[in-house]
Amino acid sequence: MTGVAGDANGRPRNVLFISCRGVRVSGVHLRNAAMWNQHYLDCEDVMVDNIRVYNHCNGNNDGIDIDGCRRFILSNSIIDSDDDGIVLKSTGEAPCEDVVISHCLVSSFANAIKCGTESTGGFRNISISDCVVKPSAHTGERILKSTPSGITAISLEVVDGGIMDGVSISNVLIEGTECPLYIRLGNRARKHVPEAPEPPMGQMRNIQISHITAYGTGNFGSSITGVPEGKIENVYLSDLRFFNRGGLKEGDYRTRGDLQGKRHDTAGNLWKNQYWASHEEVVEDEKGYPQPTVWGNLPCYGLFVRHVREVVVDQVTFRSEGTEPRVPVIAVDVDCLSVDRMQVNDASRTAIQLDGVKTPQIASSLITETLNP
Repeated sequence: MTGVAGDANGRPRNVLFISCRGVRVSGVHLRNAAMWNQHYLDCEDVMVDNIRVYNHCNGNNDGIDIDGCRRFILSNSIIDSDDDGIVLKSTGEAPCEDVVISHCLVSSFANAIKCGTESTGGFRNISISDCVVKPSAHTGERILKSTPSGITAISLEVVDGGIMDGVSISNVLIEGTECPLYIRLGNRARKHVPEAPEPPMGQMRNIQISHITAYGTGNFGSSITGVPEGKIENVYLSDLRFFNRGGLKEGDYRTRGDLQGKRHDTAGNLWKNQYWASHEEVVEDEKGYPQPTVWGNLPCYGLFVRHVREVVVDQVTFRSEGTEPRVPVIAVDVDCLSVDRMQVNDASRTAIQLDGVKTPQIASSLITETLNP
């Protein structure tokens, strides 16, 4: 097969279904493919249940890739991968649509549960629930330059055109990953085939995330970020409990020079406990690879929101186990922001910094600071 990114040298998967209907995979143990462990491409009416995946022998060792499939159910499975764990992609014009993922245990040195990076056909009606994300059991020689605990637990990304519309994620328990939640609308605009026109700016809307607990995580911070010409729409966050490690020192700032000559799409050189002094230092990088390693430790420890139309944050906890000089939440260029029932490290300090937020609706108990008034 040609035209699939990362497959130019012909490395085989353990399982590969292309344009199939009525597929059922159950009760198997799949181990150490040369590339992605499984790839379901442009398939319909697929059920994958009660499988066990261990994929730690090569680069690009994803656990399972659901690529441009419709009516796909993944359930009751254990996946431990060197690269991304459960990945939804849209490497062609076919959308990834009506996908249900539930009751899975996922471990990854990279991104545990992810939509993207390829997004040509888009993602519609995606439901992810009742899953656990925890560090990998793999020991021995490392393959990827990522992190032993994983880079992200949940990543939603549209960077190569396409539309993400209707995503529901609930009841997820996260242990130890560097970043609990990463939502990114960018404009990398990579063509799915060389002869295709350059994809237009993608869209992301109608995303609901609830009942998520993350503990022992790193200090990257979670984020919801679009770009100036492409804002994310209608994001609802409720009942989140995020506890990061902390331990940062006041004034121990990063500089732009830290990024020179280094790959910022991996986590190999981001173990420093430094952080960005302000949101103005956080580069847009709309053409870059979408991953929180681009930024490392954000200037806030809870949630960074930038270039979003509407976002509601309700009944959430952002706390650090160690010292934490950063503010919990920063919002930049947001049309409508609503924050209520939020618990943070220190209620006597600034809880939210605002810059260019047109319609803030913030609970009176939270101390708010307006930047660049």
